[in-house]
Amino acid sequence: MKTKKMTAARFRQYIPLYIMMIPGVVYLFINNYIPMAGIVVAFKKYNVNDGMFGSPWNGLKNFEYLFSTKDAAVIIRNTLLYNIAFIAVNTIVGIMLAIFISDVVSKRMKKLYQSSILLPFLISIVVVSYIVFALLSHENGMFKPEAGLTRAEAAKMFYALLRSHDWEIKTFPDVPASKWYADPVGTMATLGIVGGYENGAFRPDQQITRAEFVKMAVSFDTIQDGELIFPDVSPSSWAVPYIVTATQNGWINGYKDGFHPEDRITRSEAVTIINRMLGRSPDAEILSLTDTKNFYDVFPTDWAYGQIAEAATTHTYLSDEAGETWTDYEKDESVVEKSHWIRDGADRYYLDAKTRKFLRGEGTLDGVQYLLDASTGKAITGFRNRGSWRRYYKDGVLQNDISSLGVVEGPYFIKVYKKSNYLIIFAKDEKGNYNIPVRAMRVSCGNPTPTGTYYTPARYRWLQMVGDTWAQWCTQIQGNYLFHSVPNWTLNNFDLEVDEYNHLGDTRSLGCIRLNCRDAKWIFDNCTLGTKVTISGTETSGPLSKPDGLQIPSWHTWDPTDPTAYAYCDQYGCPLPLSLADSLSFCILYI
Repeated sequence: MKTKKMTAARFRQYIPLYIMMIPGVVYLFINNYIPMAGIVVAFKKYNVNDGMFGSPWNGLKNFEYLFSTKDAAVIIRNTLLYNIAFIAVNTIVGIMLAIFISDVVSKRMKKLYQSSILLPFLISIVVVSYIVFALLSHENGMFKPEAGLTRAEAAKMFYALLRSHDWEIKTFPDVPASKWYADPVGTMATLGIVGGYENGAFRPDQQITRAEFVKMAVSFDTIQDGELIFPDVSPSSWAVPYIVTATQNGWINGYKDGFHPEDRITRSEAVTIINRMLGRSPDAEILSLTDTKNFYDVFPTDWAYGQIAEAATTHTYLSDEAGETWTDYEKDESVVEKSHWIRDGADRYYLDAKTRKFLRGEGTLDGVQYLLDASTGKAITGFRNRGSWRRYYKDGVLQNDISSLGVVEGPYFIKVYKKSNYLIIFAKDEKGNYNIPVRAMRVSCGNPTPTGTYYTPARYRWLQMVGDTWAQWCTQIQGNYLFHSVPNWTLNNFDLEVDEYNHLGDTRSLGCIRLNCRDAKWIFDNCTLGTKVTISGTETSGPLSKPDGLQIPSWHTWDPTDPTAYAYCDQYGCPLPLSLADSLSFCILYI
């Protein structure tokens, strides 16, 4: 009886600890035990329609193939040895580290060593695996279309085309038998498709030239007579019969100025030649086919996209004079409709993926206006007339803010649209007219804000406003009416009237025209005294639209556009809410 009472008392004593343990137990159950049910799929003849538990039972038949091979013994051996090694090493190293740390006198250094040891366990093994795979694996999903091809890699490509590999292997002193390319190089050399150099070496890591690759390809065919059409290939060159034959067969086209026989061949060019050699071609609608083999560095706009997909994608097809039609891939029209900006050196073009042609002229892409050369499709950079305005394009895109591009300079003209609460800065065109919109600014006017035309007479840094508030950047319009930044409660740029800042764009002021710090400072710095200002009470818009506003939380007591306070945005964020810890830090440091 006494034992039962002691047990119950002890249980009640530890109830808080049991309650604290519940979330961990629940997490352990969900994360570690529930997924164990998925092991059943290993013993099922799985199919998608019936699902994991509805698929028919297959028992140990799924493992017959594995255990009939030598790999099963290797897997079991490696698993046992790895675990024994890990247990032994971890135990020994763990005890040694514990002894070493216990002898450290400095408490600070002891904590540092302990934290350094524990830190790796806090990093997800999935993240670590991806990092290691990205750094060390050669299977990284990259094709490297413009990379060169070594002589060994070229030999391997053609070796794969042979129906039989039962040939005598010729050896080279610089081709060890243990290398992956030993059999391909030796076989190709035996067949006379590749050769070595005068010293007997093969030079497997040397980049293969366009002429050498074409020679290897033509070696599988019959030499043909024909006319040499490339001016940069000497008639006495050893490569002439091979280049002529490849041209006759339609395997090569060359460049505008010749064939460039001594240039290294790229992987894209090599794949294209082999496809043509085999009479293979991509489906004419390759861009619309789903689930084809893709590479991270090969894009639909690349000239060899289809050729690379043809070589890399396993597919069945029907073939006629028009080429291949892939029969085992579905067509998705939405893929065709995706278009892309592409760059050729300093020039930029917009490729319509559906028509495979460059866009030309003027239009709108994703809500952005563009202008492209009418004949070539090259994106326009420079000023062009749009209606009565002189607008600037950069890389084909219409620019709504050119104040920092260095393409215009003052004097400027300021047009305020009182009803809409924004303004536009204008610069002069070649004829001296204020026809170039430079940038738009969001403002807050007030009912008393005067209309008419004025010329700025003065400007001030930190000026006292109504109610003992202070504005940091001020430019006088007339009398008591100013362009000024949103006021601060005190002479301090960390004491902003947050509610007034969040109402920029609304009719809110007592007559002045309020702006954020960035815009008020821009007028202060760039608009000389005597700048013409027109405040319209009737017009509601101009050639530029009203900019969007930036809302900040109540704790954010400084203007996020303030150049004198940007460092605090870097530290605490603008305008996203702070974490609790950062908020406390901010309060301690600045309040």
